[in-house]
Amino acid sequence: MAAEKTFIAHISGNEIQTCNEHSVNTAKYASGGLKKVSLSETAYLAGLLHDCGKYTQEFSDYIFASSKGEEPSKRIIHSFAGVNYLLKRYHVDQNDWTGYLTAELVSYAIGSHHGLFDCIDEKHENGFTHRMDKQPDYEEEAIGNFHRFGPESEEKIDLHFEKAKNEIGEAVGKIVKIKQDNSTVCFYLGMLSRLITSSLIDADRRDTSEFMSGNYGFASELLDT
Repeated sequence: MAAEKTFIAHISGNEIQTCNEHSVNTAKYASGGLKKVSLSETAYLAGLLHDCGKYTQEFSDYIFASSKGEEPSKRIIHSFAGVNYLLKRYHVDQNDWTGYLTAELVSYAIGSHHGLFDCIDEKHENGFTHRMDKQPDYEEEAIGNFHRFGPESEEKIDLHFEKAKNEIGEAVGKIVKIKQDNSTVCFYLGMLSRLITSSLIDADRRDTSEFMSGNYGFASELLDT
């Protein structure tokens, strides 16, 4: 994991927040938010990967232009590189149901952190597919840069995923104990998805707000009172 290149997440005045700083902060905040319900590793993984799509020079240029009030030449979708990464790496073996489900739940949270969407719409079409296919070259570059310059190695991300699998497996076990019929299980899985998504959105906005306002630690003091 190299450290000679940085990518930009946010700019406030003359201050720059790198993608690595924002990714780690968001991961920690999300993890802390779900610690009491034993989903801290799942939330950490979502936070770590949520802005994987910002790891390109093109996005850094986009942020610089926006910070100067300039109109970007095109809109860059940064929220689906992490989805691509998770689904292509971990959503591969249907016999490993916990891995399959964990990849889907965390992917949905990442893909939704700037706006919710239906996984399956009223026409039974997959909500992931058309988003994943929009900018394949861009997302391949972003994922490659995340591996080279990101805050954690592939091996560490694999470990986070394995721990997240264990958490999701235990959560599903608790859901099944409530009632085993399919509709009830699906309903509670939907609630589990929303919980993970909510923790990521809250963590992302919290860290962004603290950086943009210069009030790092202020939210922590409020939570401790």
